[in-house]
Amino acid sequence: MSIHERLLFLSNFRKRFYDTGAVTPSSRALARAMTEGLESTDRPLVLLEVGPGTGAFTRQILSKLGPKDELHLCEINGELLDYLRKEMESDPSAQEKRIVYHHCPVQELDGDLRVHHIVSGLPFNNFPPSLVEEILETYRMRLLPGGTLRFFEYLAVRDIKIRFARREERLRLREIDRVLSGFCGSHSTIKKVVWMNIPPAIAWCLQMQSRNE
Repeated sequence: MSIHERLLFLSNFRKRFYDTGAVTPSSRALARAMTEGLESTDRPLVLLEVGPGTGAFTRQILSKLGPKDELHLCEINGELLDYLRKEMESDPSAQEKRIVYHHCPVQELDGDLRVHHIVSGLPFNNFPPSLVEEILETYRMRLLPGGTLRFFEYLAVRDIKIRFARREERLRLREIDRVLSGFCGSHSTIKKVVWMNIPPAIAWCLQMQSRNE
């Protein structure tokens, strides 16, 4: 990871903590955990990464995709998206892949895009509970039957904040916990603790049920 990438990430954290949510890009260990099982298959795959930032997960995803697979990158931060586009355009291995860029919130994606896998880097703990619900419902509607949703959260951070935050913040975080727990509980779920990250994180993988059909 370049110094420029770290400085860009830190700059955006300071300016836009609400939708950045981290002080440093995710580690390679977390990227591997978040992309485990995304290898190309006999059928063309369509993937959506939401909140790719400077590309910590993007590069790992691309290393697994075949020439017929397609990756959609949805980023609300124009500065980060421009950086990522230039990085991909200058990377010979990425030039061989099919990449589509979207500068918008995921709820505003155009068309009837349906995907096999979603990798989400959004900081749910920063959002209002209603927005978390809206984003999760968007993910559910975009995923094909049997598709997977992958997201991560920092280990125990929400619980610690709930214990020490003011009442209004505690209520917000508890509602987010309720929303996420309910959503995860309605799908087949695997989670993995990644200690080699700052801070340590939990990588979640949810498989959508057939009700999307």
